[in-house]
Amino acid sequence: MKRNSILLGLLLICMAATAGGIAAATSGMEVPQELAQRCFDLLPPDFQEIIVRS
Repeated sequence: MKRNSILLGLLLICMAATAGGIAAATSGMEVPQELAQRCFDLLPPDFQEIIVRS
């Protein structure tokens, strides 16, 4: 049962990432700046540096 729960969790994460990517690429469905900033703030500092540099 635990293995199925882990697999389901991974599947949901993958589906959410795919939906987010599609929404970001679709005109009129941009990610609100406030939400993007909150997500950025949750990243570890080394990840933030990579994003800022790119």
